[in-house]
Amino acid sequence: MNYLDLFAGIGGFAKGFRDAGFKFDKHYFSEVDKYAESIYQRQFPESIRLGDVRKVGNEHGKVNLITGGFPCQAFIVAGKRRGFDDTKRYKCLGNAVTVKVIYDIAKTIKKAIDKQSIN
Repeated sequence: MNYLDLFAGIGGFAKGFRDAGFKFDKHYFSEVDKYAESIYQRQFPESIRLGDVRKVGNEHGKVNLITGGFPCQAFIVAGKRRGFDDTKRYKCLGNAVTVKVIYDIAKTIKKAIDKQSIN
């Protein structure tokens, strides 16, 4: 099975699959943060770095499993905490439909959390 981890960060999805016993013939990942890439490659030395997601094509053949990390920099304490106002974080995705889907999922989660804290 071939695996592609987009917006990979330090490899949370890949770690979950590895811990669950998945084995990959080819393991590709796309990340632009040099520190995250370094950690990822230490955790997964067999992984193949593809760099910027905007430059990933289909030259690697069939991929059976694709995961994609949430653009969390706008929300985490280590970031500038602009949340949904940080449009820069979503620009790299390029596709407006993809951006809307990610945005809608995050909004839904936020509403559920807000609702829980009220009750």
